Amino acid sequence: MNAGDAAAVGNLYTADGVSQHNHAETLTGRDAIVASQEAMFSQFTVKAEITPDETMTLGNVGFDRGTYRMTMTSKAGGNAITDEGRYIVLLRKEADGAWKVSIDIDNSAMPLPAPQAAPAAAGNAK
Repeated sequence: MNAGDAAAVGNLYTADGVSQHNHAETLTGRDAIVASQEAMFSQFTVKAEITPDETMTLGNVGFDRGTYRMTMTSKAGGNAITDEGRYIVLLRKEADGAWKVSIDIDNSAMPLPAPQAAPAAAGNAK
């Protein structure tokens, strides 16, 4: 993520991997995940930090649960966007022995922005 390399991010997933990020559609398959990362990296420079809280394996499956912090800086300028939240990743050991992400899901711990007040209604002109 920090290198902005969509293909490298995609290679962390199984061919049929599922990615479910906060406020986004579910992505199924490595190609969809790579395309989504390419779109993001074309617009933003990303700095991501993950902090695992619990990681376990049982045979050929495993999971990792923890927290993340991500700062996205627009390549067009403007203020950076920062998000913090929680994640869980399910992993599967492939036939070649490599561990790949099968399913990932995250959710933001940041509060939603307050709703904007409705514009004042224009009075009747007479």
